[in-house]
Amino acid sequence: IAIVTERRADYSRFRPIIDLIKQDPDLEYQLIVTGIHLLEKHGKTIDLIKQEGIKITSIVPMFDDHAADTGAEMAKALGRAMIGITNELERLKPDIFLAGFDIGANFAGAVAAAHMNIPVGHIQGGEVSGSIDESIRHGITKFAHFHFPANKDAAERLIKMGENPKYVFEVGCPSLD
Repeated sequence: IAIVTERRADYSRFRPIIDLIKQDPDLEYQLIVTGIHLLEKHGKTIDLIKQEGIKITSIVPMFDDHAADTGAEMAKALGRAMIGITNELERLKPDIFLAGFDIGANFAGAVAAAHMNIPVGHIQGGEVSGSIDESIRHGITKFAHFHFPANKDAAERLIKMGENPKYVFEVGCPSLD
């Protein structure tokens, strides 16, 4: 199960899932770390992941530590993530890609995995925020094959977006187990 984490917000939700995967002898996770986890100015949180004993499979640089925080730089970072994550998925050959939430690197991974015929599962799709995050979240939904929304409203929203109810599983928020 390939997982990409870009920042603390998605890592905190993936962490309980990783812990459950570690407990199952039939499952293995491949953690790709990217985004602001790698940046000094954001606390270099990759070190926290390492301190927690979580195995990091790959590191994919995405952001330039010295670049301006602009929409253009975000789009460029998404392009870098798309190339780097695609390379890692090609190398790792996972059975499934687990995309999370509304994070750019997870969007890049979902697009890459879908193009590579790797099934995509999406956590917390169907939520609304009214920002670019919502567009990214809905974009991931359209590339996903399996959906794990947090609540009934989100599940119903996914079905209204055209997702097959057979593959929509209301599971709650992983960080609020």
